Amino acid sequence: MEALFGEGSQVEISHKVAARGALFTCGPKDRLRCFKILKEAYSVGSKAVHGGELKDVKKMVVNEELSAEQVLRETDEYLRQALNKVVDRGEFPDWTEVDLGL
Repeated sequence: MEALFGEGSQVEISHKVAARGALFTCGPKDRLRCFKILKEAYSVGSKAVHGGELKDVKKMVVNEELSAEQVLRETDEYLRQALNKVVDRGEFPDWTEVDLGL
């Protein structure tokens, strides 16, 4: 996630990754849910990488209770969609334009 959406970011990386991922990948109706899922997935991944304890605690994501497995499964689909967009375009987007919703 960080490699795909975090380029050039100097602000809180988990927020930037989730915001860029949601703006680039999801439509307006799904964007908030996508953002929250990507942010939660980043947190789960960060805990795994940095030796934190992973618990399969249900998380509330926009009025939905999701397990860590569900969050990661949906994140996998969002990342697949994003990578397909990059391949179809032939290049990464200008992240400043994505940040501004252009």
